Amino acid sequence: PRTVDRILDAAIPAARVAAWWDALSVSQRLDLAAASPTLVGNLDGVPLASRIAANRESASRSLTAYSRTGSQLAGAEASYLAHVASGTVSLYAFDISRDSIVEVVGDAVAATRSLIFTPGTTASLADFYTGSMQSLAAWEVAHAPSSEPTVAFVYKIGSFPQWSMSDGPFDNRRSIELGVLFDRFNAGLDTTVVGSLSRTSVEHSFGSSIGGVAETLGTHFDTRIVLGGVGMVAGWEPDPSTRYVAYVAGNDVTRYIYGLVEGDTLGYAVAPSVLNGFEQKDPRLSSDAWYLPVRLLAGVVGPAIEVAQGFFNHNRVASATDNDSVLESILDDLAHAGVAQTQQQEDKTPGVPATPHTDPVVLSAREMRSEQ
Repeated sequence: PRTVDRILDAAIPAARVAAWWDALSVSQRLDLAAASPTLVGNLDGVPLASRIAANRESASRSLTAYSRTGSQLAGAEASYLAHVASGTVSLYAFDISRDSIVEVVGDAVAATRSLIFTPGTTASLADFYTGSMQSLAAWEVAHAPSSEPTVAFVYKIGSFPQWSMSDGPFDNRRSIELGVLFDRFNAGLDTTVVGSLSRTSVEHSFGSSIGGVAETLGTHFDTRIVLGGVGMVAGWEPDPSTRYVAYVAGNDVTRYIYGLVEGDTLGYAVAPSVLNGFEQKDPRLSSDAWYLPVRLLAGVVGPAIEVAQGFFNHNRVASATDNDSVLESILDDLAHAGVAQTQQQEDKTPGVPATPHTDPVVLSAREMRSEQ
């Protein structure tokens, strides 16, 4: 395990790993996967099919050694591992010790376009086990036209922040650390069968800060879609060849923190706004049945009720439930991913700044390494 961790932590360039893998014989590849499926299943530069097969073996071994019993989560985890081991669920990355998992939804070989879904605060392995994390991506794959199939990668590499004083989503140092990993992940995809496909990044809440860091480090997306996004760290600038779209409800709680920063480590200076290059799309989320009567009768606690509904809408915009307008609009966004941005540039209002805050993002040696 230590050797595997050292290799994964070394962040060897994916292109270099790909060249090394290509030089191995078939028997050498099989021997390596049998000896260390965790390494092969999580090493950027290894082909997609080989990683999926290795992670299937890892899941099978984890299931064989499974000892956790007596809880609903334990049952969901065991069931999920069984699906992976049988091949009905495919994983591009899987390492419980590193709190990492990437599920593949759809047929990567047949696909003509790709989608990456990055979740927000509190994302956990348990969300994958129960199936809630994959709902939006699964909907987009299922409803893509048969002539233009989509493959989706539901992404969570590394530990995402939780709601706590010591580990909250406003600490942008976490964004930088996780953004570095997201950049490496995309470099790995570039060497696989999906590397030549148009790539759309769909990011929820805190996930938008991760996508922004990856872009700053050199990752290119044809389209970036943020759902209730918190924004990006200072220094992010839009790529003129990328289309940017933001879906955010009028009462989404993230609107309260747009542009709010404290020093260099708290907050996100660049909001996903029109001034920063993001098309604004109305998610058309309806309020819950309880909202209006409670809001009218609430009196002095009315603002708190408004915030509560804002939290519901903040999560709903990234789900496959009561979110038809967003789901269908993203389907259209996917269809146009990779289309030249000439018209978008022509439509920009003269005199409106094309770039946001320009303070540089400085990565320390610690932040340039993956999590220890």
